[in-house]
Amino acid sequence: MDELGTAPRASGRWSRTPVARWPVAVAVGLALVAVPSSATARTTGGEPLVTVSGTPLVHTFDLAVPGDAAVGEWGVSTSAASPTPFDGSLAADEPVPDPAFAEALVVQYGTLDGTGRVVAWHDAGTLAEPVSLSQALGRPTTVAAGEPARVPVRVRLPDPGALDLAPGRSLAVTATFTVDYLSDDTAATPPARPVAGHGPLAMTGADLRLLGLLGAAGVLAGSLLRGTRTRDRRDHPAGRAGSGGAGDRGWEAG
Repeated sequence: MDELGTAPRASGRWSRTPVARWPVAVAVGLALVAVPSSATARTTGGEPLVTVSGTPLVHTFDLAVPGDAAVGEWGVSTSAASPTPFDGSLAADEPVPDPAFAEALVVQYGTLDGTGRVVAWHDAGTLAEPVSLSQALGRPTTVAAGEPARVPVRVRLPDPGALDLAPGRSLAVTATFTVDYLSDDTAATPPARPVAGHGPLAMTGADLRLLGLLGAAGVLAGSLLRGTRTRDRRDHPAGRAGSGGAGDRGWEAG
């Protein structure tokens, strides 16, 4: 089984201080994920400053289909009065138990048209060697109050042959989508420490200007197909359509 768990988070002053990770359990080939509510960093007035959110993903990577992918979207919003510059990247968590798997999974970010449809995908490296959102898009990214930023993300397995696996072997890697942002609210305080893994997740050992949070996350899960099913897919490649999102243009990068 090929399994990928991802969790978006945000931090302030361009810091990447660790926050937390989603608990992930795997049993009998099924990926089980516990997803708490979105966490927020709050100002001294009690209002949330920045929120990161996302929808859980479950996907089966079919090794007989080059370019098989899972598509999701994260949202970045703020209550700050002025536009807030931010950047983010999706990278494998250290230590990486299966480096070859992280190197084989390609990350892409999407751009949207006026109707909110994805019109192009931009390469952003791999989970092993990621490229940030703004670098991939070739422009700065900002978020303003009342104008949340949508971040379409796609994780592809373009070359299943890069994974030299025996039938039935399992692979696992977790990754975190980390959003860095700059806050002018120097009196802001981080959210409360979580209790038993639930609720807001706060940074530790951070300056009061460093705001840490962990938004709703996704888990990508896949299983190695083997035996007659895999051979059948190779004999009938047209029998399965690739996975994609709105405005998907196959597997070309924008």
